[in-house]
Amino acid sequence: MVKMFQKILLCGLISAVFFACKEEKNIDYDRLPGAAQAFIEKYFPGIEVDRVVREKDDGTKSYEVFLADGTQIDFNSNGEWLDVESTFLGLPLAILPEQAGVYLTENYPDAQIYGIENERGGYIVKIYDADRRPLELLFNTTGDFVREQLDY
Repeated sequence: MVKMFQKILLCGLISAVFFACKEEKNIDYDRLPGAAQAFIEKYFPGIEVDRVVREKDDGTKSYEVFLADGTQIDFNSNGEWLDVESTFLGLPLAILPEQAGVYLTENYPDAQIYGIENERGGYIVKIYDADRRPLELLFNTTGDFVREQLDY
């Protein structure tokens, strides 16, 4: 009986620690870091912000912003963008380095960009090509094309 009580108590403590480590909270737009606000205003002007969620995970803050047009943007604690996804509309090429935008325009003129990830070594651009195949295009930090792969 004592061992069973100890197991229940241990499970309760582990659960409490797990849930205490991650916290999500809706916040007002003006509580976003300035860099995040500037990014939204530059690349998504006039699009209403539906919701802003601040996440704390092991003491690290991050932000998720949901726009009225179905776009979701993830930012780190400094307001630097990490990921942009669009459910309905294509994303602006201007988010990427100019060289990557030129490559996309020349090689995938009919493509629709539905996601861009800002990775440590460059960018992953998710597109639907002219045949509606989901592709990932990898670019380095300066916008040079690296490779293409199917997005499964």
